[in-house]
Amino acid sequence: MQKLPAILESLDGDTKKYVMEWADIVRAKHSSDNDFDSDDDNNPIYYGDPLLIIEWNETGLAQRNIQKNIVLTYIRSFQGCNPFPGSGQPQSNSLFYIVNTPGIRAQQTICNIIYGLQRMYAQRNVPSLGRIYSVVAEKKNTFEAAEILGAFAL
Repeated sequence: MQKLPAILESLDGDTKKYVMEWADIVRAKHSSDNDFDSDDDNNPIYYGDPLLIIEWNETGLAQRNIQKNIVLTYIRSFQGCNPFPGSGQPQSNSLFYIVNTPGIRAQQTICNIIYGLQRMYAQRNVPSLGRIYSVVAEKKNTFEAAEILGAFAL
């Protein structure tokens, strides 16, 4: 996966680097699945393992008197939600690698996280705490990104 989706171009350099590292990990994880490395473009494969990205609004956090660590603790409390990058590197406060767990698919975990964030932090006429993106490897050498609206402000 060589190029970031345009929606992610506003992210800082380290976050972009980690997104590309995540893409390599997903590719390696699924390299033996379903003839992953074949050149058959007519055989799309959904890889799963989405990445949740938060682009924090530090000013909004300060104005609303919300501590980022409390939000991070909530997000990290979900089974299947792993800080990224993993061991050997400092963990990012912006990236979360979501994996399937018994009985709960990764996409459901993202929905559950967003629902909880909305209930706790989504308010009208207040500064947003940031922007949230979900990035998914859809098929070989491509990934899709979408902004999730309404989690931190309405």
